Amino acid sequence: MNGVLINIHQLHKITKLLSFIKLKPLNKKEHVYLLLVIPIFIYNKLHTLTKNSLLTFVNSSEFTDNIHYSINVIYNYKLNICEITNCNNIELLPQIITIIYQYLPKHLLLWININQHDVDLYLTDIIKSGFMYPYKCTKTPLGYKIKKSIAFIKSIQNFHLNKESILNKLTYINQYYPLKCKLYAKFTQDCIRYFKTVINEKVQKEVCGTIYVSTITKQNNKIVFVLNNTNVLQEGKDEEVNAIWSRYNFHTHPKNAYVKYNIKYAWPSSTDYIGFLTLNNHTIFHTLVAVEGLYIISIHEHYNGLFEKVDTNKISTLYNIPHSNNITPDEYIIQINEIKYKNKQLFTVQYLNWKKCSSTIFPIFYNKTNNNCYPTDETFNLTNILDKL
Repeated sequence: MNGVLINIHQLHKITKLLSFIKLKPLNKKEHVYLLLVIPIFIYNKLHTLTKNSLLTFVNSSEFTDNIHYSINVIYNYKLNICEITNCNNIELLPQIITIIYQYLPKHLLLWININQHDVDLYLTDIIKSGFMYPYKCTKTPLGYKIKKSIAFIKSIQNFHLNKESILNKLTYINQYYPLKCKLYAKFTQDCIRYFKTVINEKVQKEVCGTIYVSTITKQNNKIVFVLNNTNVLQEGKDEEVNAIWSRYNFHTHPKNAYVKYNIKYAWPSSTDYIGFLTLNNHTIFHTLVAVEGLYIISIHEHYNGLFEKVDTNKISTLYNIPHSNNITPDEYIIQINEIKYKNKQLFTVQYLNWKKCSSTIFPIFYNKTNNNCYPTDETFNLTNILDKL
């Protein structure tokens, strides 16, 4: 089978194909295409005809009677996203993708939705076609309303989830979380080695970077999001660095700061907590990489306020535990988690020493987005993509 992709604006003279159009573009930056899967002999004939003969042929019963399958796809050229909505013939997905790549840029993000009752039936074909990062939705990334579905993304990024991870992600998104989302996380040994390398480097400025979900495993009946580093660092001033907009990220407290201030431990400063607030629910948890180990900052399970309404002046005072205090990291954790903001615990802070880092599975709570739990950057970013239009 072969196929063609026709912009619906070109169909005003092809009356026999008008009935195949099910969608209309929502904005000027989008094109709706009619994708037709046709036999090879029809496809070859199209390429032998003149422009006038081609129009007549496509408008004929000979052509329409040989259409094996049709579907509408939407392409937004500004965001470089192509949506394949309501595909009910997943066996043809490889051909559909080939046709799209034949007419549209190959480095685009492909999105598809499947009836949630059909996912088990078609999952193998979906994964074989390169789709991953499943999530629940009732609307496409470009804003088209659809029935409740499971969506998948064929990413242009280099990070790919294996089949086991995709199955575990499906299990995770089908779990019910009444108020806050919850996940379990751990760091890979490679990530821990990377953290140690960064904190011990000769260049002693604060640096920050992104952490990403490399695999999703099942351990002790828990779905665990395993995190790795990206090897890309953003360097700040001597003891200051900008925040990174990602679901998981980190920054360091440089080794020379310990000498400069004559301190033994460098737990998070009040500025670090304010920095976490400025990310405004974009980040699930933030990791401070210190000489003694890792400090993990996340929102508390029972805090339901808005980050943008938190008084940062109060945070600066409340969460300012001097590094000169003669306490251990574990004692710091007890103190910091006892602090209340307006009678509620705002943050949960966890500490992992280097011996525990790569073996510890730790729980994290985070806020819902559009009443859904989005534990990876790929799915979370799609929910906010319309803001870029």
